[in-house]
Amino acid sequence: MNTPEEKVLRRILEVQEHTLRVLERIERLFPHRYSIKFTFTSENPMAIGQLSSPGTAVLLLALLDNGEPYVEPSGSAYVFTPTLTASDASVTITPDASTPNQFDVVIPAGDSSASVIFSASATAPDGSTASGTLTIPFAPEPQKFTISITQTG
Repeated sequence: MNTPEEKVLRRILEVQEHTLRVLERIERLFPHRYSIKFTFTSENPMAIGQLSSPGTAVLLLALLDNGEPYVEPSGSAYVFTPTLTASDASVTITPDASTPNQFDVVIPAGDSSASVIFSASATAPDGSTASGTLTIPFAPEPQKFTISITQTG
């Protein structure tokens, strides 16, 4: 027999199931958008936001989920393992052994490029490819001059 309480509970369950189906449809309309954030540090304090030739820099990469830092769900086996390449073949990129997702960059002497484009990619938690690019200009060569003082007397 269906008591009034049982009817109310059954109706509540039906509404909850319907709400879940609607939320699942909405979630499909707004999928995760994964991207990669770059944090750049130049070893030359005078070249703010620029690379020097010769010079070194550090790039730290982080996974973003819809523009916010990715927070790994409890129990997830996902590991963010990005790769990094440079448009300038003379630029050396080495993963930092002590800091995950950090790359050490070396620009050789005499590199005459105007800038270098760094491209990062990684497999996102949903299996898609997350990517990002960063273009960093080269600092102009410092002006060199000589002062000669001659004392006559």
